[in-house]
This record gives sequence, C-alpha cells and structure tokens, in this order.
Amino acid sequence: MSYDRFALSKEGRSDVPQMSAHFTQAGKSHANFTLHSVDFTTGGQYRCHGSYNTSFEWSVPSDPLDILITGHPPVTPNLSVHPGTTVSSGEKLTLLCKSSIPVDSFLLFKEGAFHSHMHQISKLQDSQYQAEFSMSAVTPSIRGTYMCFGSQRSSPYLLSHPSVPMEIIVSGSIGNITASQNMSKPKTASESQDHHMVQNLLRMGMAGLVLVVLGILVFEACHKQM
Repeated sequence: MSYDRFALSKEGRSDVPQMSAHFTQAGKSHANFTLHSVDFTTGGQYRCHGSYNTSFEWSVPSDPLDILITGHPPVTPNLSVHPGTTVSSGEKLTLLCKSSIPVDSFLLFKEGAFHSHMHQISKLQDSQYQAEFSMSAVTPSIRGTYMCFGSQRSSPYLLSHPSVPMEIIVSGSIGNITASQNMSKPKTASESQDHHMVQNLLRMGMAGLVLVVLGILVFEACHKQM
C-alpha cells in the first residue's frame, strides 16, 4: 500500500510534522524525516503514520522506534566479563556493569544488534551501582562485542557514555576441551611407577617366551641327533 503523505509522531509531543511521499519506480512511497541538531530532547519513541491526499484519516501507526541519546548522565560505566572473554560452548558467562556514580539501570548492547538490548535494574553493592547479565549456557551465537550504558528512570531515552567494548569469543565444546586437558595431564608419581612396572613385566614375559622357544629348538636338535 502506497501512501501520498506521511507523519512522524513522538510520544509526549503534540506537534506532528508531515511530509509528502516520494515514489520509487516500483510504485512504493516513502518519506525521509531528518532530525537536525540532535540534543538531549531528541531522545524518545517515534512512530510513523500514512495517509492519502483524498482522506483526512491516518493509518494505524508503525511499530515504535526508540531513539536513544548517549552522553547524559555524564558517566562511563565499567564492563567486566567472568570467567573471561574466551569461553566454551555450554559454559556460564556473566557480564557485570558497574558505576561509582548513581544510575537506576544498565543496558547491555551487542554490536550489530542494538534493537535487542538487555536491561537490568542496578543494585548498590560495595559502594558501586551494578547489574549482572548472566547467560547460563553459552552458544556460538553470543560471540561478538558488547558494551553497557547507564540510565536514569526519569529519562529512559538518555544513556551514559558507553563502557569500553568487550569482545566475547566462544571456543569449542566443553567435552573436547576436557578430553584434550586429560590427554595432556601430567602423570603423578604413583602413575609413573605403575607404568614402569607394567613395562618391566612385559620385558620379563618376552624374555621368558624367547627362552621357551630356544629350549624347544635345542630339544628338537638333540632328539634328531639321537
């Protein structure tokens, strides 16, 4: 469906800018709304509406689009990863966001997937505001670069400065790593003694077998001479 004009609404704002539609060769219509001089007031939830020139009614609104503005509050949280940035499939992974300056919540973003961020309310612990983002069973799909932001409840569309990005690397399965670790595990003193004992028994057995064969050959030679 191709509309003749579009309107862009923002939650909590009464004025609704409108623009005439541009048409592509395929007959589809669109309109570009440019937000000039972005500042802290730009953040919010936006929706698009379509209409025809012959109608005074607007379409059902589009899905909401959140515009987030960084740099307010002027905080740079700290992001750490436990047990480390390199994990194995199936392991548990925890990303911890911290800030010494009060923030109400933390948002965790993955590079390239900003539309599906995670959100946690902060807790005060050891004079630090913090939130944990836990993944009980890591899969290869979680590998990537992560960063966290702080936010205040009164201004949910304003975010702090980003933390230092952390790249998560997912290696092979736990079973493979355990097997390789077991193969390279050094032997204890008792295991080494047992190993030498088995080798000595094998040598003694081989020596005894050789003596038996030689005895049989000597017996046959003597029997022929008789």
